[in-house]
Amino acid sequence: MKIAIMQPYFLPYLPYFQLMNAVDTFVIYDDVQFIKNGWINRNRILVNNDPHTFTIPLRKSSTFDKINQKELIEDRHDIRKIIKTIEENYSKKIYFNQFLIKSLFRSQNTLIDLIINSFKIISDHSGITTKLILSSELSKNNDLKGQDKVINICKNLGCTDYINSVGGQTLYDKKTFKKNGIVLHFLKNCAKDKNINLSILHNLLSFSKEELKELLKDFILI
Repeated sequence: MKIAIMQPYFLPYLPYFQLMNAVDTFVIYDDVQFIKNGWINRNRILVNNDPHTFTIPLRKSSTFDKINQKELIEDRHDIRKIIKTIEENYSKKIYFNQFLIKSLFRSQNTLIDLIINSFKIISDHSGITTKLILSSELSKNNDLKGQDKVINICKNLGCTDYINSVGGQTLYDKKTFKKNGIVLHFLKNCAKDKNINLSILHNLLSFSKEELKELLKDFILI
């Protein structure tokens, strides 16, 4: 069985979903510390043809909160502003879909629920059938860190192949995984798109479902 383990991000870029599409089971690392000013609740779209960052507002809470403890603020004003910005800049796209946009930003109480909702919608839209699991629901050794914890999760799930993004080459060692009976791969995106670092939302509104499915396959494992 092929698995991937990744922290959750709201509407992350295309390679994140290439990774999700490449495995049988995708573990959402929801019980690790939330990184302030990171990309868990932020992303980028094009505004006037330039990258523009939007941020999902969160309730003020402890800096030691885990991702699955972060709550959204009740006031939806900022969310409505984000949706309006998207509509103003993408409404002329052939594949503009107002219903899809509003579904992705559908009201939720927690950040992780918002992200999971978006993952399910994007999977349905693009034909991804991968099983999604929350790491907080798994039996694992929480005293372990980094690579050791990932290997522990892999073993508990009966994983034969672990796939990570190409950036993981500095974090994970193929020899160590092999000693534990797991083949480690790194996914490298091959899609030739100058806007590859934008949110998947850009792709959803710029390409047909068929084109998006092909983009999701455009990678190699190294």
